[in-house]
Amino acid sequence: MPGTQQGRTGYPQLRFVGLLENGTHVLFGVALGGYQDAEVRLAHQTIAHLKPGMLCLADRGLSGYPLWAAASRTRRAVALAHPQESPTAYA
Repeated sequence: MPGTQQGRTGYPQLRFVGLLENGTHVLFGVALGGYQDAEVRLAHQTIAHLKPGMLCLADRGLSGYPLWAAASRTRRAVALAHPQESPTAYA
């Protein structure tokens, strides 16, 4: 378990990455991991849940060629926010 300023926390922590359908707000394609697991690794697990015609928008913390390349192989449109201020779109 992760530590705090007062020592170790008594509550287990986890990371999760999921896909959210913007129109209906349905959460799907969720990947769960421990607090030590990287969000990018979990994001790779969610890619298989993208369906034809979907546009995937990703946070700037998930930008990078390996994730974009994996998502683009699904033939879905992907837009990743650049680590700086402006979003960058890829197709």
